Amino acid sequence: LVKEKGGGGAEEGEGGGAEEGQISGGRDYSIPACLAMVAHLGREPCFDDLRTKQQLGYMVFGPLLLLSGDESVLSLRVIVQGDVKDPVYVDGRIEAFLQWFRGTYLEVLSEEDYQVNVSAVAEKLLEKDKNLNEQTDRFFSQLANGSYDFDKKKNQAAAVRATPKAAVLAFFESKGTLLEEKMALFAQSD
Repeated sequence: LVKEKGGGGAEEGEGGGAEEGQISGGRDYSIPACLAMVAHLGREPCFDDLRTKQQLGYMVFGPLLLLSGDESVLSLRVIVQGDVKDPVYVDGRIEAFLQWFRGTYLEVLSEEDYQVNVSAVAEKLLEKDKNLNEQTDRFFSQLANGSYDFDKKKNQAAAVRATPKAAVLAFFESKGTLLEEKMALFAQSD
């Protein structure tokens, strides 16, 4: 778990900050499948809790699934930016949300609802390229990073379909609760 914290956009005398947390995985298809499911399932509850209910910032995104430039590092990121509370408080609220999400939301999600979300993620992965430029970028990124996995989207969709809810819970438990492993960077605006 990597966390980066920074401030910005706050008026003088007000608390302010941005919080960005990442859970990093690897290149095995089971890991991107779990990350994709957590990102998909957590997006709406994250916004609803951190932005709508707690009103922690003017910008709340997450969880978002991100790739490094060479696609060797996958990240699950939660971003909260605002001037309502300081970054330490926001960090605590993100941690509380992640614990609630894993312990309450994922645990009680029915198998039927989980399968509906699996289908949605798989269909999104299998969307056709919208134009020749997208297809070219997709192929050249595989050439540039040396993976030559031209069927990556199809393979990831198959991995998502084969990922049971229990695997997502186990993955989230192993990666989402390593709170002592974090890196923090604070930047406060005047």
